[in-house]
Amino acid sequence: MKKISTRAAILAVLLLCFFESTIYAQCDCTVTTAAGTELDVSPFAGGVDANTFFGYPTPATSTSTNTGYEVNDGLVVMLYQDGAGVISLLMFIDAFGNGTAGSGNLTVDCLGTGTVGAVNDGGSDNLTSNGMGGYGGTFAWPGDQNDGAVIENIGCGQTFTVSGDFMGINNVFVVGASGSPIPIGPAIDGVTISCGPGICCPSAFEVSAAINNPTCPTSQDGVIVATATAGTPPYQFELLDQNGNVVDTQFPNGTNPAVFAGLEEGSYTIRVTDSQGNVYEGCETETTVNLVAQDLPPVANPATVLGCTFDDFSAEVDLTQAEDDITGNDPNLSVLWYEDPDLMFPIPFPPLHTVFGPFPTTVYAVVTNGLCPSEPVPIA
Repeated sequence: MKKISTRAAILAVLLLCFFESTIYAQCDCTVTTAAGTELDVSPFAGGVDANTFFGYPTPATSTSTNTGYEVNDGLVVMLYQDGAGVISLLMFIDAFGNGTAGSGNLTVDCLGTGTVGAVNDGGSDNLTSNGMGGYGGTFAWPGDQNDGAVIENIGCGQTFTVSGDFMGINNVFVVGASGSPIPIGPAIDGVTISCGPGICCPSAFEVSAAINNPTCPTSQDGVIVATATAGTPPYQFELLDQNGNVVDTQFPNGTNPAVFAGLEEGSYTIRVTDSQGNVYEGCETETTVNLVAQDLPPVANPATVLGCTFDDFSAEVDLTQAEDDITGNDPNLSVLWYEDPDLMFPIPFPPLHTVFGPFPTTVYAVVTNGLCPSEPVPIA
């Protein structure tokens, strides 16, 4: 057996340590589109930092990308890992030399707070961090030019979303370790990239509501139509009363709204849970709405009914004599008459009504605006 010198052994150990120090653990990620299509990717390995690979060495310096991964009229999203193990998110918009101008906006949510953003073309573009791991950017490019952005140091273990709307973009591609652009659909809206076990709740995830107020304070005919946006469907909608009690739960298909009906006036909270990660166990958002019924008519004003007594046990009275006093001459109000306070026996044909003694006797006036009645008021 051939002996290895001490010097050679030390050199071998040093080389082994060097190579071990430059080998980084693979970051396995899953790309999920808004339509639910999944694609397993890991970062593309490059020897230079992300900005240099993208085509310019200094953030916010106006130069063109030169990676060779641009696609005509396409948006390319790339996971990139440099020689130091730093993972970045690169985006190439449109393609140099295809003659098509365009513009758009981009939102990235739930990245780590240590990320660094840079954007190509300084004049008409911006890429702004919200300080909480999210970025928003706007882009515009003339014909025969492209555009793009770099967000460095996103790390491995994050779950984040990429969404946007770009004019002139017909296809979206993902580039991973293979280096080949893989088409994932015609739009970027709501793409989730998961490189860890967590979920990402985009800042744009919200619920809006349209309402129909109850007819009267005692009515139960109010309606709330709730719609969720920017989350991961299907959604769970919960309606809570002002005490925080769940009064209704709905599970509409896809992005359809939830309709809560049969509601009385009051304050309600709509809480929505999406299905990112697990069905109905993802992100939450909520909003508060108030249902307010129109005011009741005023309680009947004091009035006196005059009549002609036939004998000791009956009399004929003209009820309309008192209606102007009762309604305050408001043309929008009218009076309904009853013989009893429980409103069981209406008086169908005023003005003349026969009442029976012993006297004095009482009838009851209810003021209405055509929809809502007031409480009954005795009129002697």
